[in-house]
This record gives sequence, C-alpha cells and structure tokens, in this order.
Amino acid sequence: MKNPNLELQIDQLILEGILPHQKEQVVRALHNELETLFAQRGVPQALCNGGNIPRLKMEGSQRTLTGPSTEMGKQIAQLLYDGISNPPID
Repeated sequence: MKNPNLELQIDQLILEGILPHQKEQVVRALHNELETLFAQRGVPQALCNGGNIPRLKMEGSQRTLTGPSTEMGKQIAQLLYDGISNPPID
C-alpha cells in the first residue's frame, strides 16, 4: 500500500536557550526525523482519515534536551511521533 500524503502543522514549538542558527538546525533535524519515522513506522491511527489533533501534550516535553542541535531535533521528533501514536486519554 502506498503511503498517503501527510501534512503535519506544528503551530508552536518553544525552543529556549539556544541560538537562532541552532533553532534552524533543530527544526531541520526534527523535520527529517519525522519523515523517517512516518516512512518506517507508518502513519499513526490518530492521523488516519483526516485526523486532527488540536493539542498534543507529550510526556517529557518540558525536559532539558542536550547534545548537538541535530540530536535535539531527533529527540523532539521522537517525542512528537510517540505522542501522536499514543495520545493521552482524557
């Protein structure tokens, strides 16, 4: 089965304590890692059939990330993908 087209919009991503050029690197790495995760693991059920997640609270989202900017981007992407794959039940 062909992978469906997917548009993921992130309205707000707060990256405190890093320089502007690092933010660009983090966002680029986040984008690349999300593409990889969706290609390898597929589209989470929550996004199938036009799914919309108006707000996503991720476990560990307010933790301190360390390492190179690219590694931080990968870590954030993995948190996002896991959060989308296993949304909290209210």
